[in-house]
Amino acid sequence: MDLRRLRWIAVVAPTGFVVAVAVARHFLVPTVLGTGPGLVLEIGLALLGALCFAYWIFGSIERAERRLALQTEQLFRRAQTAAILDERDRLAREMHDSVAQVLGYVNIKGQAAQQFLARGDTARAIATIDELGEAARGAYADVREEILGLKTSPTPERGLAGSLDAYVRTWEEQSGVEAHLNCTALDGVADLDGQLAEVQLVRIVQEALSNVRKHAHARTVQISAAKEAGWVEVAVQDDGVGFDPAHLSRGQFPRFGLATMQERAEAVGGSLQIDSGPGRGTQVRVRVPVGAPEEAELSAS
Repeated sequence: MDLRRLRWIAVVAPTGFVVAVAVARHFLVPTVLGTGPGLVLEIGLALLGALCFAYWIFGSIERAERRLALQTEQLFRRAQTAAILDERDRLAREMHDSVAQVLGYVNIKGQAAQQFLARGDTARAIATIDELGEAARGAYADVREEILGLKTSPTPERGLAGSLDAYVRTWEEQSGVEAHLNCTALDGVADLDGQLAEVQLVRIVQEALSNVRKHAHARTVQISAAKEAGWVEVAVQDDGVGFDPAHLSRGQFPRFGLATMQERAEAVGGSLQIDSGPGRGTQVRVRVPVGAPEEAELSAS
């Protein structure tokens, strides 16, 4: 029985019972039992009826709440499963696009090197082969980062802080960029509105660090976390060459992975900000809600 029907029964049934007792008291009880015993019987019936009705209505409400909780849990699991599958598809597309671009580049450069060799232009052929080697090294680094990202995805056992620490430590070794991580503010953060929010937050940090390695020419990078009511914010700040965000159109964002980072943040009710400038490095700040979404909205208003 649904809650709407229970509400109607809770209104109608007591009223009908009271009317029935009143009618019985007025027409039947005085003539059969008399005033005194009739009053005792009336009170007893009222108490018995109230107890039986309360027992039944509360039991029905508990059963309805259990069914609702079960349905909510099933919907949540379905949503989580769909989100995980979507994340896998996104990662597969990103890796496919990256590998496809590299293979296309290698094909073009390989053909160019053959033409240079056929014309006897050894110097340009060697330069083209060097470019091929550089592209291969870059692709290798990209694949290692992707594999590292998959290996350090958040789990209930590791948590958000543990996942960030595991990724940053290995990324520092692979990239050669000095990285400093401060995520003590994440201590005690039990839930970022579901595990999906943790996954998206870690993926954004990974993409930001990938940009540092490929584009920033930085020596050091700082990754820090801050916590306020309803929100967690993680910032990635490098000391690289920077760029002018005003000169990047929306169509240029995928070149730096900024569009994907923006989509990841918005998918979990968060936001992304880029602060950069030529010669002063780049800071990526991402905010995601902690706990129930409505709590984050109230804290933001």
